[in-house]
Amino acid sequence: MPENSAPESDAARAVSPLLRTDAVHLPGPDAAVPAHYGALLREQRRLIAGRSVVDMGQLEILQVSGADHRSWMTTVTSQVLDALAKFAREYKALPTLGFTHFQAAQLVTVGKRASLWMNDLLLDLPELSYIAINVR
Repeated sequence: MPENSAPESDAARAVSPLLRTDAVHLPGPDAAVPAHYGALLREQRRLIAGRSVVDMGQLEILQVSGADHRSWMTTVTSQVLDALAKFAREYKALPTLGFTHFQAAQLVTVGKRASLWMNDLLLDLPELSYIAINVR
């Protein structure tokens, strides 16, 4: 810290969530990314309505080119589905709250949620395949 700068006060941190560098308590590239900027539900509603943006500057983009790019996507998708299936089996009895319209709903299990993520990915496969074939 420079000699003439004061340490950040709790009041300053409360005023500007953009100053927070410890919002996500995880190691890795997401460690310094704020989980949200103060009003979680309002932020989610704005994102759904397309009136907001998400900072994903910590993410990397991977470009696969050449003759193997289609099979690479299929391989990665299969690996993700396999990992999710293992995760779903492991946590099939762990209860958690479901969500609907940003409100807590009935109890479900983490395994059930993982199976729904798998279903979403499977429903997206035709579009992913189309993109892999037609977009260059």
